[in-house]
Amino acid sequence: MMSEQRALPNLIGRSLATRRSVTESASVRKPGHLAHATLRRGQSEMIEDAWTALSDGGALLAAAPTGIGKTAAALSAALDVQRSSSRKLTIFFLTGRQAQHRIVVETVRRINERRDEHVPKVSLVDMIGQQGMCINEISGEFPAVFSKLCASLRSTRKCIPFVRDSPGLQLRVLQDPLHVSELVEMSRRHVEDGRACPTCPWKVARSVAGRADIVLCDYNHLFHERVREVSLEAMGVTLDDIILIVDEAHNLPDRIRRGMQRTLTTTLVRDARLEVQEHREQTQQEQARQRTDLDAEQALVG
Repeated sequence: MMSEQRALPNLIGRSLATRRSVTESASVRKPGHLAHATLRRGQSEMIEDAWTALSDGGALLAAAPTGIGKTAAALSAALDVQRSSSRKLTIFFLTGRQAQHRIVVETVRRINERRDEHVPKVSLVDMIGQQGMCINEISGEFPAVFSKLCASLRSTRKCIPFVRDSPGLQLRVLQDPLHVSELVEMSRRHVEDGRACPTCPWKVARSVAGRADIVLCDYNHLFHERVREVSLEAMGVTLDDIILIVDEAHNLPDRIRRGMQRTLTTTLVRDARLEVQEHREQTQQEQARQRTDLDAEQALVG
């Protein structure tokens, strides 16, 4: 194997080793955690290069055409390194595409189906944005309104699905990989101790992420500083204990720049106006209710 290696600063403050390699002969190492019985052309080389880079504490930048099986190759190498490590490592698979979530979940399911009986199942937690996973009636609000309402309901413990603890659902998430849509629907219909117990799927996902082998989520969870700090702390995961897979990494610079930009458009102005109007209406309704209650109390006293 011929390789070139040089140090590059990454976007979260540590150094990564970028490796470009050409495999000249078949590797003697037998890769594990394969999603298919037969590897595609170029897939075995990518698995071996990724495994070597990760084992050395480096990184692999892989450019390959659609259909080569990059997702399965990256997961195979990452799982091999993770399972052979003496440390508790968590694989973060970051993607900016909703469609890729289902591909990753299905790939992990196939890996589990093909594993030997003595090999533990691969656990996966799939999550998207908080509003996209919400089962409360406020999920249809404008994003800014939703964020405020959700934060208020959680802080005052008035969001019943969020307040509930559902250990049975947490175990179910870790038992077999679920697509985020399946987790949301399961949370909506969850039954605990024989009673209907709708539970916040976003809370469930974050609470078990630190125990999962793979966390499947958006770029923002690691490349947006504020989101990263909050998410990793809630998950009980540190940057030093992460194996990172970035899907379609060529889109990452634009995504990071967009995340740091603040652009004022006519749509934002329109939405802001609607949000202000909605807030005023809610405030007026609350004030009217308080006046009615006060009048009723005074009438009773009189």
